[in-house]
Amino acid sequence: MEKNDEKNITKEKGKSKVIIITLIVLAIIFVVTCFASYYFFSGNHLKMNNDNIIDNESQEQNIVENVENIMDENIISNETNLLNTNNVTGEEENKNTTNTNTNTSSNKNNSTNTSTSKNKNTANTNSNTNKNTNTTSNNNKNTNTNNNNNKSSNTAKVTKTGTDESKELTKSETKYGVKINTYTIKKYDVYSDGSKKETKSSTTTEYDRTGYKASTSELLPEARSLKSSNSSLINGVLKYVNEYRKEANEKQIDGVTDRKDLTLDSNLTVAACARAIEMAYSKKFSHTRPDGRTCFTILNDMNIGYNASGENISSGRSTAKAVSEGWKNSSGHYANMINKNYGKIGIGVINLQGTYYWVQLFTN
Repeated sequence: MEKNDEKNITKEKGKSKVIIITLIVLAIIFVVTCFASYYFFSGNHLKMNNDNIIDNESQEQNIVENVENIMDENIISNETNLLNTNNVTGEEENKNTTNTNTNTSSNKNNSTNTSTSKNKNTANTNSNTNKNTNTTSNNNKNTNTNNNNNKSSNTAKVTKTGTDESKELTKSETKYGVKINTYTIKKYDVYSDGSKKETKSSTTTEYDRTGYKASTSELLPEARSLKSSNSSLINGVLKYVNEYRKEANEKQIDGVTDRKDLTLDSNLTVAACARAIEMAYSKKFSHTRPDGRTCFTILNDMNIGYNASGENISSGRSTAKAVSEGWKNSSGHYANMINKNYGKIGIGVINLQGTYYWVQLFTN
C-alpha cells in the first residue's frame, strides 16, 4: 500500500514538470514573437520614413523647377507683350498659387516638410511677382516715352501746303431789274494734316445788269434821297462852277464879261440824281439813257420847262474839286459851265460799289 502511494506522487511530480516546461517554452516563444514583431514593424516604419523623405525631396525639387520655369515664362511674356503686362502677371501669380496648393495636398502625411516646401514656394512666387511688377513699370515708362515722341514727331510734320477760298451767298435782291448778290469770301491756309485756318474774311457784291429796266418815276424816290444825303458834294460842285464863271468874266472868254452865278434848282438836282442812278445801275455811261432816249427826256418826264439845256457827266472821281477840275480841263464841259445862257443848274451824284457817278444839268 505504501509503494502505490509513492508511485502516485511521482506521476504527479512528472506532470508538474511538463507543465512548467511547457509554460517556459510558450513564454520564450511569446518573447521571441514580440521581438520579431518589433523589429519587423520598426524596419517597415524606417523604410516608410525614408520613402517619405525621398518623396518630399523630389517634391521640393519639382517645386523649385516649377518656380524657375514660371519665372522664365514670366520674363519672356513680359518682354513680348508690353501692353498686356499687368494681366500676364496676374495669371502667373494664379499659376504659382495653384502649384502651392497642389504640393500642400500631396504632403498631408508630413506637415513639417510640407510647411517648409510651401514657404519656399511662396517666397519664390513673391520674388517672381515683384520682378514682373518692376518690368511692367519700366515698360509703361517706355510706352509713354514712345507716345510723347510720336506726338512731337506728328506735330513737327504738319506744314502749310497751300491756300483755299470759299464763297458763300449771304444776300440776294433785285433792284431796277438788276440782280444784286452779296457774298462772303473766306480765305484759308491749308496744312498737311488736312486742317484749315481762316486768314481773311470779306464781302463782295455782284451786279447782274442784263435785266435793267426802270422808269423815271421809279428812280425819283432814291433821287430825292441822294439830293439830301449828298448835299455837301453838290454844294461843293456849285461853288467851283460859279468860281469858273467869274474867272471867265475876268478873262473875257468869248467876249463875255457879265456871266451870272448859277442857281441850284431843286427839281433839276433831283433829275440829275435820277440820271446818275440809271447810269450806275445800267453801267451805261452815256448821254443816251438806258431805254435809248436822249438825256434831256428826263426833263420832260419831270415836267421841267426849258429853252436851252446842257448836260455834263463824269465817273470815277470822288471829290467835288476833282470832278470840277476834270470838267474844267475839257473844252466841251467847260463851255457848258460858263455858258452865259444858263441860269439854273442841277447836280447829281451817287456812289455805287466804290465808283462815283456825277451829272450836271443846265437850263436857262
